[in-house]
Amino acid sequence: MNPRQENSVLELRGLTVKFPRIDGTWDKVVRAVDLNINRGEIVGLVGESGSGKTMVGLSLLDLVPQTGIRTVDSVRLNGHEITDYRPEQTRALRGREIAMVFQDPMSSFNPVRTVGAMMLETVLRYQKISIKEARTRCVEAMSDVGIPAPEQRFGAYPHELSGGLRQRVMIALATLNNSSLLIADEPTTALDSTIQAQILDLLKSRIGERGMILVTHDLGVAAEICDRIVVMKRGEFIESGECAELLARPQHEYTKSLVRAVPSFRRPYVVPRSSFTAVEDRPLLEGKTLRVTFRTKGRELHAVNGVDISLSRGETVGLVGESGSGKSTLISALMGIHRPTQGSVFFDGQDITDAREQELKPLRRRLQLVFQDPYASLNPRWTVRKIVAEPLRAQRLGTPKEREGRVREVLSLVGLSDDSLDRRPNQFSGGQRQRIAIARALALQPEILIADEPVAGLDVSMQAQIVALLKSLQSEFGIGYLIVAHDLALMHHIADRLVVMYLGEIVEEAEGRALTRDPLHPYTAALLSAAPDPQPERRSERISLRGEQPSPLNLPSGCAFHSRCPIARPLCSVEKPALTENHGRHVACHFPGELRSAGTEAV
Repeated sequence: MNPRQENSVLELRGLTVKFPRIDGTWDKVVRAVDLNINRGEIVGLVGESGSGKTMVGLSLLDLVPQTGIRTVDSVRLNGHEITDYRPEQTRALRGREIAMVFQDPMSSFNPVRTVGAMMLETVLRYQKISIKEARTRCVEAMSDVGIPAPEQRFGAYPHELSGGLRQRVMIALATLNNSSLLIADEPTTALDSTIQAQILDLLKSRIGERGMILVTHDLGVAAEICDRIVVMKRGEFIESGECAELLARPQHEYTKSLVRAVPSFRRPYVVPRSSFTAVEDRPLLEGKTLRVTFRTKGRELHAVNGVDISLSRGETVGLVGESGSGKSTLISALMGIHRPTQGSVFFDGQDITDAREQELKPLRRRLQLVFQDPYASLNPRWTVRKIVAEPLRAQRLGTPKEREGRVREVLSLVGLSDDSLDRRPNQFSGGQRQRIAIARALALQPEILIADEPVAGLDVSMQAQIVALLKSLQSEFGIGYLIVAHDLALMHHIADRLVVMYLGEIVEEAEGRALTRDPLHPYTAALLSAAPDPQPERRSERISLRGEQPSPLNLPSGCAFHSRCPIARPLCSVEKPALTENHGRHVACHFPGELRSAGTEAV
């Protein structure tokens, strides 16, 4: 074995994956690609939705869907030729030599088994040790990936863990048997910036002598941890190179377009701001002193705790904060999905807090919602035609012919062709499903659109197209947007105002660019410092937060953020700061402005 082979974990030659079309032809989703991965190396596989990135990873695990055909000239793993392995031999490699961290742990885990039981099964399948020793190794692995109280979490079910903890369990599972190749498929897509930063740091720390393939549509994420980047388009590798060099000086026009489309604090974004100017004195949508409380196991969970928020026609308000901060519950209260425990909701001056469903129905035409999870919000049995036409039918608008025309129109607006009309959601990628959800919401031409992470699952070029579409509609029709997002760089460019939430409360609110340039609350500064950047070498040191967000069932005394705050003082643990005006903005902190993120030098 020559020195190059000794350092090589994976040598892949001539991989092709194809699926049959209805007309009898073949659709090649991966086209004769070659890939080398060395020990201790992280290679980013980037490209738009449908480019074939995930299929490369699945092919290495022999998990190509049954209708697909995989052909390959050569696969060498740790110097051993495995091209002609039988299916049972390839299966034996999974978890032992090749492991995968999937995009959505919730759909990958068995919901009726504890995480400990699944980890034990993985260890005992490949290691001849006692159950007691296997359990010890599992708990140690959970501790190694930063899971607090691993002994207690060992007996937890997946739904009892936060998104960040579930992803940590997935990484612990993937590294339990010291596999030599780790494939991470969009491991941080659904996570907020602080948890995303922690997971990326964790992946980098676990590389050791392994090789890693990071599948991602986010060039900022790739820039954080990758040594090399390979760009895919329509099943082909079109450009590759050392990470910093490729991002700074891309050669292929497609790569250049991807880099330009990445939102950054330091350069102008491709989407202009809306030219619409609101003329109303009063907000179109307003929540006053909103509280939403749930009772669970005899205790009260304060999901939203005394929030004031407003949105005018033609305005874009960004709502940011970690998972569990109350953002989704707040928009549910504004939409009438959850009735506030206290406070009032007004739409166009009308109090709709206690409105019955029949009274809310005509308002639905003017107020629409794009849900966070397109996998769960689209009826899997319906065609796209029926899904997008549903709100038109519910409001009894137009003739069948007119509805059909409107459906085709909005699908075209979000970049989907007429070929998609008779297909079902499971026939689309995650990004394409999100476009379908946006098209459905736009069908009624609403005055207010509330969007819960509307572009989180989209690649950067489609993200730019969707944002351009939303801003174009805003300029033309004066639509107001309340956007829940974890991409602060994107919000920097499109939000007129930014509202930051933590544990059910607003901790800072300001004009969008003022907040990202000069955050006053330490939590805001930490969020900004954790945002991935295609040029991370230009950013100052990340602000680390201690531990995880406390449970809303057991809120800390004083300032809710003090247990994680880098500048907390004794006063913070005993006295809760009020949301007060500070130089034209609002902040809830005893020591505003003392901790600033130097990484947001913005345009």
